[in-house]
Amino acid sequence: MGDQPEPLLPNGVVAPILTPFEDDLSVSHDRFVAHAQRMLDEGCVGLAVFGTTGEALSVATREREAALEALVDGGIDPGVMVVGTGVTNLP
Repeated sequence: MGDQPEPLLPNGVVAPILTPFEDDLSVSHDRFVAHAQRMLDEGCVGLAVFGTTGEALSVATREREAALEALVDGGIDPGVMVVGTGVTNLP
Protein backbone atom coordinates (compact mmCIF):
# COMPACT_ATOMS: atom_id res chain seq x y z
CA MET A 1 0.00 0.00 0.00
CA GLY A 2 1.02 3.61 -0.44
CA ASP A 3 1.99 5.99 2.28
CA GLN A 4 -0.88 6.61 4.66
CA PRO A 5 -1.14 9.89 6.57
CA GLU A 6 -0.80 9.52 10.31
CA PRO A 7 -4.21 9.75 12.00
CA LEU A 8 -4.92 12.87 14.02
CA LEU A 9 -6.03 10.73 16.97
CA PRO A 10 -4.93 7.22 17.88
CA ASN A 11 -7.37 4.36 17.38
CA GLY A 12 -9.95 4.17 20.13
CA VAL A 13 -13.00 5.90 21.50
CA VAL A 14 -13.60 9.58 20.81
CA ALA A 15 -16.58 10.25 23.04
CA PRO A 16 -18.96 13.20 23.19
CA ILE A 17 -18.59 15.02 26.48
CA LEU A 18 -21.48 16.53 28.40
CA THR A 19 -21.17 20.15 29.49
CA PRO A 20 -21.93 20.65 33.20
CA PHE A 21 -23.78 23.82 34.17
CA GLU A 22 -24.03 25.85 37.37
CA ASP A 23 -27.42 26.82 38.82
CA ASP A 24 -27.19 30.15 36.94
CA LEU A 25 -26.74 28.15 33.67
CA SER A 26 -23.11 29.18 33.19
CA VAL A 27 -20.64 26.43 32.32
CA SER A 28 -19.11 24.82 35.42
CA HIS A 29 -15.44 24.96 34.45
CA ASP A 30 -14.16 22.91 37.40
CA ARG A 31 -16.62 20.09 36.78
CA PHE A 32 -16.00 20.29 33.01
CA VAL A 33 -12.25 19.77 33.50
CA ALA A 34 -12.79 16.98 36.05
CA HIS A 35 -15.27 15.19 33.77
CA ALA A 36 -12.95 15.47 30.75
CA GLN A 37 -10.02 14.11 32.76
CA ARG A 38 -12.14 11.25 34.08
CA MET A 39 -13.19 10.29 30.53
CA LEU A 40 -9.57 10.25 29.39
CA ASP A 41 -8.49 8.32 32.50
CA GLU A 42 -11.17 5.71 31.72
CA GLY A 43 -9.73 5.09 28.26
CA CYS A 44 -11.14 7.60 25.79
CA VAL A 45 -8.50 8.74 23.30
CA GLY A 46 -10.40 11.88 22.38
CA LEU A 47 -13.29 14.10 23.38
CA ALA A 48 -15.96 15.61 21.12
CA VAL A 49 -16.48 18.93 22.87
CA PHE A 50 -19.53 21.15 22.27
CA GLY A 51 -21.36 18.89 19.88
CA THR A 52 -25.08 18.31 20.25
CA THR A 53 -24.51 16.17 23.36
CA GLY A 54 -22.55 19.03 24.93
CA GLU A 55 -25.39 21.55 24.55
CA ALA A 56 -23.33 23.64 22.11
CA LEU A 57 -26.30 25.64 20.93
CA SER A 58 -27.11 26.59 24.53
CA VAL A 59 -23.69 28.15 25.13
CA ALA A 60 -22.62 31.53 23.73
CA THR A 61 -19.47 31.65 21.62
CA ARG A 62 -17.48 33.61 24.23
CA GLU A 63 -18.58 31.19 26.94
CA ARG A 64 -17.41 28.25 24.80
CA GLU A 65 -14.04 29.93 24.33
CA ALA A 66 -13.70 30.39 28.09
CA ALA A 67 -14.67 26.77 28.74
CA LEU A 68 -12.15 25.50 26.19
CA GLU A 69 -9.46 27.65 27.81
CA ALA A 70 -10.43 26.15 31.17
CA LEU A 71 -9.98 22.64 29.75
CA VAL A 72 -6.52 23.49 28.41
CA ASP A 73 -5.54 25.35 31.60
CA GLY A 74 -6.78 22.31 33.54
CA GLY A 75 -4.32 20.05 31.72
CA ILE A 76 -6.47 18.65 28.91
CA ASP A 77 -4.36 18.34 25.76
CA PRO A 78 -5.97 20.33 22.93
CA GLY A 79 -4.83 17.55 20.59
CA VAL A 80 -7.42 15.17 22.04
CA MET A 81 -10.34 17.54 21.48
CA VAL A 82 -12.62 17.63 18.46
CA VAL A 83 -14.49 20.88 18.98
CA GLY A 84 -17.94 21.53 17.55
CA THR A 85 -18.34 24.73 15.55
CA GLY A 86 -22.10 24.93 15.01
CA VAL A 87 -23.95 28.06 16.11
CA THR A 88 -27.47 29.36 15.75
CA ASN A 89 -26.36 32.98 16.05
CA LEU A 90 -23.35 35.12 16.82
CA PRO A 91 -23.17 37.71 19.61
